[in-house]
Amino acid sequence: MEKVSLLIDDDFIDEFMNSLPKDKIVVVEDSFNKNVELFNNNIDDYKNDKLELTSYYDSSKDLTVWFEERVK
Repeated sequence: MEKVSLLIDDDFIDEFMNSLPKDKIVVVEDSFNKNVELFNNNIDDYKNDKLELTSYYDSSKDLTVWFEERVK
């Protein structure tokens, strides 16, 4: 597969996304790539004893904030 970056008008994005053939195209949002990078950096820090584990409660609060931002 090839990777292509597009800038699409906000008013057209829904129509465009619905027109794509689902069996031929996988849409990866830019924020996904950033999150993968952040995750990998955190794993590396944890492996190198630079980062402590986060409690489930704290991580669920962070996840709630992330969901609220995605809804906006």
